[in-house]
Amino acid sequence: MEPARAYNYFNRSPELELMLFLFFTPVLVTLWVFSLYYFYFSGAISLPLMKAAVYFTVFLIFSQIFYRNCRANSQFKAVIVDKEKIVKKSAGGIAGILNFADVKEICTLKIPYIKEWIVLKSSKSSMKLPLNVHGGRDMIERIFSGVKAETAADSALKERLISKARRAAILQNLRVKQIPVLIRVIGAAAIFNCGAALIFWESTVLITLIWGCASMLFPLCAYFLTERIHLKNLLGDFEGTQKKEFAKNYLLAGFCAIMANMIAAFFVN
Repeated sequence: MEPARAYNYFNRSPELELMLFLFFTPVLVTLWVFSLYYFYFSGAISLPLMKAAVYFTVFLIFSQIFYRNCRANSQFKAVIVDKEKIVKKSAGGIAGILNFADVKEICTLKIPYIKEWIVLKSSKSSMKLPLNVHGGRDMIERIFSGVKAETAADSALKERLISKARRAAILQNLRVKQIPVLIRVIGAAAIFNCGAALIFWESTVLITLIWGCASMLFPLCAYFLTERIHLKNLLGDFEGTQKKEFAKNYLLAGFCAIMANMIAAFFVN
């Protein structure tokens, strides 16, 4: 078996970044707009609206700080696979050690659609290892090689975990690159549609905000549909070549999303 190797955790969660943007942005914009709207027409400050806006703003700031701290701590977390043992390293030091000779069972634990772990069980303890690590496919192969599992069930589990680790690595690399761009796109779509509703439709503030938030869904759906098709084609291509790049596919899907947005605007107006 090869010398010890450390498999570092992913230090970014693009999905969480997107969720924070989709949750905080509409809420904050709505609260601040209505606070200013109330002050403009009444000449007085609405304390409930202003308090809610300030609280959500402070909560967003602390959420960003907490997320950045988690990213900083993630660089110290890793799974170290040696010839004879597995070491789980956390930000505070060694979190657990398990010898290959003590492993009696290999199974999985997962939160559906969120995360999955590989669990190594011994007679006295167990160790839970994430699949979302750099080099996850190699880590799984080394673990099964160290445990020397040879049954048909273990072989099937190994292949399934390798497939999931490969999928997680591809998604991580893709989303780290594309989701920041997606956030800017859906933000620009919301601003443009709010402006169109306010200037050309002469809509009320409430309808303007609702339409602006709803318009964020069009590029969002286009992205995830493109990502799903791209990932399916990529994982199914054993030669490792791609017929089309993701950016070209997303450009086409984005154009279709704009057309769908315009058609929806026509019927709404």
